[in-house]
Amino acid sequence: MRQKWKDFAQRRKINIEMFNAMSYQDYCKWCEIRRVEPINKESYEGVQSLLRKTPTYDPPADVTTVSTHEFDETQLKKMRKGALVTLCKEFQVEVVTTDTKRSLIEKLLTLNNR
Repeated sequence: MRQKWKDFAQRRKINIEMFNAMSYQDYCKWCEIRRVEPINKESYEGVQSLLRKTPTYDPPADVTTVSTHEFDETQLKKMRKGALVTLCKEFQVEVVTTDTKRSLIEKLLTLNNR
């Protein structure tokens, strides 16, 4: 006995848009393996054509993003020293190998005042 596509898709929380990389024949084979009755070819191709026509927005290449971040002292104190070093490198804070966890936190907190 074959299940209807609608019932199968609702139970598994899938939709036909997830198959946009497959051809209709591949989709039918996929359904055959799972004993599901596939939707008709016109419906499948209609959904696929809608997915291909969606316009994509490409942001301008010359825009630079500046990340502003407000550090919380209590959150920084909960972090390990390795994570603090990584944060310092991410925000271009000079790190010396002899820096303690406390000094790293102070350096990161000085970024709040900028």
